[in-house]
Amino acid sequence: MFNLIYNLESCHSNIPHIIYYSHVPVIIASLALGIFVYWRDKKSLLNVLLFVLTIDFSLWSLFDLITWISYDSRIILFFWSLIIPLGIFVYVFGLYLTYVFINKKDINFYLKLLFSIFLLPVFFLLPSRFNLSGFDAASCNGLQGFIAKQFAYGAEFVIILILIIFSSYKIYRNKEQFEKKKYTYFSLGLIIFLVVFFVSNLIASIYDTNNFLWSVSQVGLFSVAIFLFFLSYLIVRYKAFNIKLIGTQALVAALIIGIGSQFFFIQNTTNIILNGVTLALVLGFGYVLVKSVKLEVKRKEELQSLSDQLSDANAKLRQLDKAKSEFISIASHQLRTPLTSIKGFGSLLLEGTYSEVPEAQRGALEKIYISNERLIQLVEDLLNISRIEAGRMEFDFQEAQIDITKVKEVISNMVDNSIKYTQKGGITVKLESNTDWDTEHKEHQSTVRVIVSDTGIGMDAEEIGMIFEKFQRGKQVSHYHTDGTGLGMYIGKKIVAEHKGKIWAESEGKGMGSRFILELPVG
Repeated sequence: MFNLIYNLESCHSNIPHIIYYSHVPVIIASLALGIFVYWRDKKSLLNVLLFVLTIDFSLWSLFDLITWISYDSRIILFFWSLIIPLGIFVYVFGLYLTYVFINKKDINFYLKLLFSIFLLPVFFLLPSRFNLSGFDAASCNGLQGFIAKQFAYGAEFVIILILIIFSSYKIYRNKEQFEKKKYTYFSLGLIIFLVVFFVSNLIASIYDTNNFLWSVSQVGLFSVAIFLFFLSYLIVRYKAFNIKLIGTQALVAALIIGIGSQFFFIQNTTNIILNGVTLALVLGFGYVLVKSVKLEVKRKEELQSLSDQLSDANAKLRQLDKAKSEFISIASHQLRTPLTSIKGFGSLLLEGTYSEVPEAQRGALEKIYISNERLIQLVEDLLNISRIEAGRMEFDFQEAQIDITKVKEVISNMVDNSIKYTQKGGITVKLESNTDWDTEHKEHQSTVRVIVSDTGIGMDAEEIGMIFEKFQRGKQVSHYHTDGTGLGMYIGKKIVAEHKGKIWAESEGKGMGSRFILELPVG
């Protein structure tokens, strides 16, 4: 059917040895990678597509090789006609593979239908003169028609453009740096391969009578090595296609076998030297690649081990923290009863319920009473901490959407702190109402602010950042008051957070006073 010259069955032409050198290694390397990836995960669409792409490219290379080494016009024309759709499908599956790699899902049915309709002319006109119009006996080449030249090259050029635009858009839109790098390496490797493959085929088609340019065009097949290199890097660095170290080793071995096999049929001295240099480079590159992969795998295993140890340590710390909170809660409850008794009896003694207390003893009783009050406050703070951290703090939210009692405690603590650490001047308490734009909920939010300003000792930036932490106080506050626990502001911040509000401190520096701001949403 494809023998368009009925009186000619054979022809003779000189076959450059570069044909074997450019075709056989890439066939072996492509097949090795495709089969191995498919074997690792047969259910993965991504792995299946890469396998199909490598099979398609390998068949194209094999059929192309047959057309150059055969002398029978019927064989040449038959395989040449099959090269046309196989070549187009290299680009189609390249685009398909990129879409699935980046989007992690299959193309929808309508896009598949659109591409099928677009490629229908190739299959319908395959056995016609629109594909191959004749045979050139002088060069043993088929004469390409509209489908083989204009349509095929046009379709491949359009697919390359779509691939470049699609990949660039997806990479630009992706916000995760890790994924962005992975997509960039994959797209760059595939685009370089397809562009060089396209240009080399175009040159070979246009300058098939120019031996030098035709020989240069055959080097274009080596562009698949670039794609394989990028795939190797993705497998090593990003574990693409769910393949680890063994995939890299298999790929390097396939490249070495493919290139080494050329020595069996290369006769030209120049090609032997060139093949030897290439083999040496692949050996060097393969050694470095496998070594780096082993190191990478070892480091990742060590990091995973450290991560597991850290996870176990965190779990133990959480258990210890829970035990600590339970201990504080139990101890606080046990302390509460005797402290309450001490307070009660101390109050009765100071009031003279049992008898008039002599002045010499009253001073001692007052100190006991004051110290007991401090202990009661400490116990109450510890109980509040244990309740907050255990999620058992009870709130009495009212129409104003706040627990008035607990908010009063927070404001009272803000005022008390300002009084304690203001030696001269005074304090100011101010109430403000504001309406701000809530960027999270996309609406206006009404708030009230309680601002307590003082002219006291002030704070530096480090102190402002730590005063709302547990058991933390300013650097020099103990010089003014030694009875602080460093729990008041921590508890206040937790209470305010439960009310969806904020509390913070401001100061221009030491000796410049401080401002404590409490902000709560209303309405």
